[in-house]
Amino acid sequence: GQAFGFEGEALLVDAPRRAVTTEKMQGTEGPVTLNDLNLYEEDGATLITLLVEYPDLESRDMILATGMVDGMEASYARMEDLVLA
Repeated sequence: GQAFGFEGEALLVDAPRRAVTTEKMQGTEGPVTLNDLNLYEEDGATLITLLVEYPDLESRDMILATGMVDGMEASYARMEDLVLA
């Protein structure tokens, strides 16, 4: 895959449990999203939830069509492998 980056602003940080941020892919005219990341302890493990809010359905559908879901799943699987190593 190709390298890419994001830029944004931290709106709320409640370390180590929650972060609310804005996010936009660098170098694009793509939409700015609002991301709400939460970490929970459940049965001795850490559960991550991430809510990504798009400004409209068209923006959401455009981003989903890029394969973002597969990329995020691969990234979280890699992170899990590193944590368990």
